[in-house]
Amino acid sequence: MLEMGTGVGMATAWIVTGLGDRRDVEVVTVERDPRLAESLRAWPWPAFVRLLQADALDALGRLGTFDLVFPDSHAGKYLGLDRTLAALRPGGMLLVDDMTPMPAAGGEWHELAAELRRTLLSHPELQAIDMDWCGGVILAVRRRPAGA
Repeated sequence: MLEMGTGVGMATAWIVTGLGDRRDVEVVTVERDPRLAESLRAWPWPAFVRLLQADALDALGRLGTFDLVFPDSHAGKYLGLDRTLAALRPGGMLLVDDMTPMPAAGGEWHELAAELRRTLLSHPELQAIDMDWCGGVILAVRRRPAGA
């Protein structure tokens, strides 16, 4: 699993909690801000969590592919979506949040979110559903190649 934009670690904590005692998984979380990344290293994360301090787009090319990708940063979500999709295995899930326009957000964000929504819902390599839940979520599965 890959999370981009660790922030304060809330989504990482939810992912880890949801995994329970599993030992057959790796969670990679990427945070660009060195101060946030350093503070998160002090947390008692399970051994299967790997925290990287890096720019998400720079890291994508060297991290491999994943069964679940949660791009919770500008990079990987609004910028470099092609790299994010390249990191998603066939049959893997892409979880994109914050898709409901918020009145306090600026016009640029509304345009970015609308374009991202259109792209995800019409992308030929994805089967996607737009859910009106919380802040708006799009869940997409990368299609498997024909005959695979």
